[in-house]
Amino acid sequence: MIITRNLKKTFQTKKMAVHSINKVSFEAREGELTVLTGPSGGGKTVVLNMLAGFIKPDYGDIIIYGEDTSGWGWSRWNSFRRRYISYGTQRNIFIPNISVEDNISLPLLMLGHEKSEVMDLVRDLMERLGIEYLYGRKTYTLSGGEQRRVMVARTLINDTPIILLDEPTAELDEDSSKLVIDLINDFISRDKIFIVATHDKNLVNIGDRVIKIDRGYSTIIK
Repeated sequence: MIITRNLKKTFQTKKMAVHSINKVSFEAREGELTVLTGPSGGGKTVVLNMLAGFIKPDYGDIIIYGEDTSGWGWSRWNSFRRRYISYGTQRNIFIPNISVEDNISLPLLMLGHEKSEVMDLVRDLMERLGIEYLYGRKTYTLSGGEQRRVMVARTLINDTPIILLDEPTAELDEDSSKLVIDLINDFISRDKIFIVATHDKNLVNIGDRVIKIDRGYSTIIK
C-alpha cells in the first residue's frame, strides 16, 4: 500500500513562489485502480513524480509498504525504482534510432534478461495493444497515438509491483483506449498498485479510488 499525507510542494521562480501542491492525501492499495483526476495544471503529474521519487515534497509523508520514504536519498530511490516501480510519463520519450520492439524491451534488457525471452513478452503486449504492425518501425515514424501505446507497453513490460501512468489514453481513439484499459485491468488483477493520472472518464468510472487534484488540493471522490 502507498499512503500520502498532507503533501506540499513549492517551486521557486525568478519572480515568485508557485505552490504546486498544497495539501494532498490519499491511499493506493494492491489490486485496485487509483485514479488522479482534475484540471490540467492541478498537480497530478507532480504527485506522480513524488511517488516515483523524482521530486521530494517540502512537507508531508509518502509511506510505501509501511516504510516512510522521507529519509530516502537519490541512491535509495534509484534502487527501489529498479525493483518496484514502472512509470510511464506524459511525454513519449524513446531512443529514436532503434526499433519499437527494442524500445519496449529496454527495461527488461537493462535488468539482464535474455533477449529471446523478452521478445516473446514484447510481441504479446504489442498484440494486445493493437500495435503488432509496428514491429521493426522506428519510434520517430509513429503517430502520437501509436507512440502512446508503445509507451504503455514499455511501462508494463517488467511487471513491477507499482505502476504509475500519466495520461495513458491521451491521443487515442475509443477502440485503442479500450485496448489500453483492458490491459490495465489485467495488470490490476495481478495485485499491482496501479495509479493513473487522467482526464479520461472511462478510466475515472472504473477507478476503485478516485482523487480529484485541483490547484494542489486533493478531494476524495470515491
